[in-house]
Amino acid sequence: MQLNPRSARMNADTPAKRSLTAGAIAHRPLALGLAVLLLGSAAVESHADEERRFHVRPFVGYAMPDKVTTEDEVGIVTADIATEDSASFGISIGTEMFLDDLLWEVEYAHRKADVDGSSFLDVPAGIPLFGGDALTLPTTVKGDVTAQSLMLNVAYFFNLGGKISPFLQAGVGYATVEVDSLAFSTDFGDALVPGADNDQVAYGYGVGVAVQVAPNIALDLLYRRIDYGTVYSDPSPTGLGKDEFNVEVGEISLGARISF
Repeated sequence: MQLNPRSARMNADTPAKRSLTAGAIAHRPLALGLAVLLLGSAAVESHADEERRFHVRPFVGYAMPDKVTTEDEVGIVTADIATEDSASFGISIGTEMFLDDLLWEVEYAHRKADVDGSSFLDVPAGIPLFGGDALTLPTTVKGDVTAQSLMLNVAYFFNLGGKISPFLQAGVGYATVEVDSLAFSTDFGDALVPGADNDQVAYGYGVGVAVQVAPNIALDLLYRRIDYGTVYSDPSPTGLGKDEFNVEVGEISLGARISF
């Protein structure tokens, strides 16, 4: 992707090749992404003297799952479970369409975090397992959270007339979120919360900056937040019902948009 799409198209000498592939998690978001990219053909081809350009963007990142919370059916809440930051990676394919400096892309991403730290159980009154009193119990939690997503993103670039362009990005799609069994340890003993594996809608938004380093290559640094929604577990063997996990991730990533 050229940081100045107008000049990129006027200076291009060869027709752009088309390539549109993405790892599939769910068929519907992939079909939606392909449909949007193809529907944009009419808008792009209305410029008879311009060339449409596609891009591929591999990226690696540093995922910071800073908000993993649980709540079961009787109201026991564990807020902001500590997690360890971990690497993330993905790839997107897209094109410019509809408006200059507006990019659309279909993105596959994989993120994983280790749940390993201290938190607090907020226990309401009336539960025999905890003596019937309302309590706030320190606890340690161990487990893993893995998320794979397929999203349709749109990014708007602010063309400043040079090699550096800040941009805004937003996206929506489907994600498969898997929470392994979580082991809780308190003064009342240990408990194992069943894992969960759900498909659901996810969305993200962020801000970044891109730098043109070659005619067809731009490096970008992007910070964004991804909300994976609520994941529901199987019923707990303790008789406390199902647990729901709310997962949000902050991520900073380095990508390379390669235009062709």
